[in-house]
Amino acid sequence: MAEDEPLAPGEELRPPAGHAPEELQQAMQAGATWPWSICPVPDDLRLSVVVPVYNEMQTVEEIIRRIRAVAVPTEIIVVDDGSTDGTGELLDAMAGGKDLRVFRHERNRGKGAALRTAFAQATGQIVIIQDADLEYNPREYCRLIQPIIEGVADVVYG
Repeated sequence: MAEDEPLAPGEELRPPAGHAPEELQQAMQAGATWPWSICPVPDDLRLSVVVPVYNEMQTVEEIIRRIRAVAVPTEIIVVDDGSTDGTGELLDAMAGGKDLRVFRHERNRGKGAALRTAFAQATGQIVIIQDADLEYNPREYCRLIQPIIEGVADVVYG
């Protein structure tokens, strides 16, 4: 599977055939970065993924599925910034899971306002901004958060 290839519904991320868990653990301890988002994280780490959306009905369900496939405990905070294409109704149908919270602006106020709403709700130690248009791959989260976990950065842009 290519790194940016979407998973099939219900499909889980698995290491390539022939790689034993012990080999993966040794590679992770040596600092290897894996495209299937396995990374050493503290047991108590919680990642807040904020997703501002505006008229993203075609991609929002897929990006949430991809975020959920990342091997780091996450809370997903979606802010619908006044969508008019059915995105809000789709999000309402998806809401209710313990990892997904949805907030809505009645009118479009811009991405910055959506982010401020989401940041106010975030409870994780690390916050990632994830656009809903599938431009950025959640499988890269480990690569982004590792410098923060290691204490060598306070912020990572990627």
